[in-house]
Amino acid sequence: MKLAVDLSLDKEILKTHAYCERARSTLTDGGYEKTEVKVPRVFKFLDMAGSVLHTIDDPEDQLPIPVYRQEITIGSDRMRVESVTVRSTGPQTCYVCVQTKAPKD
Repeated sequence: MKLAVDLSLDKEILKTHAYCERARSTLTDGGYEKTEVKVPRVFKFLDMAGSVLHTIDDPEDQLPIPVYRQEITIGSDRMRVESVTVRSTGPQTCYVCVQTKAPKD
């Protein structure tokens, strides 16, 4: 399964990215130093009715957490992120509510 993401950035996405980078850093006397933190995650992509469309297991923490209004393609399915909820019990689970879009021709 191939996951493609629209990488167009706006100010909110850049702010979110900067926050996440600080969260993965350690404050030292010389400033922030990058800390590698691997968090196994499970991504569950849900339609607006709450039905699971896709589940992706990410044990090596390779995928970024999607952000609001981000366009995502999984296989032939095109989706726009409407909300993201993260739960930390067991493996961290990201519930990504999406609006499906018509496939590109």
